[in-house]
Amino acid sequence: FFMQSYYDVRRSKFISGDRDSGDCEKVYKPEISGVYYLDKDGRWSTEADFASSRTWVRAEFSSFPARDFNRAMRRFAEIFEELPGDDRSFMANLMFAATWKKTIAFGDNGGLTMSFKFDP
Repeated sequence: FFMQSYYDVRRSKFISGDRDSGDCEKVYKPEISGVYYLDKDGRWSTEADFASSRTWVRAEFSSFPARDFNRAMRRFAEIFEELPGDDRSFMANLMFAATWKKTIAFGDNGGLTMSFKFDP
């Protein structure tokens, strides 16, 4: 009994949060939905060291295919780099931040909408 259980466990797959736990393969959730926040240090609101007082981006996922997450983040990094700002007044930048919103469609019906977290 003991040996059979041992062999069964060796053939089984387990989920681990530890990247150094052995031979692992990425397993994605099929899709992501919900609202998440990103702080100025690049941490998501699901992470333990997320700093809510330093939040600057709101991300709303709607049936978003999880396998496309890294590609979407690269695309939004490009978009953020292209945003104007230096050549406008403080008030113009403030109004821009309060109203800016960008949506990108992914998959058949999934999407991701990013906006600045703006609490006046």
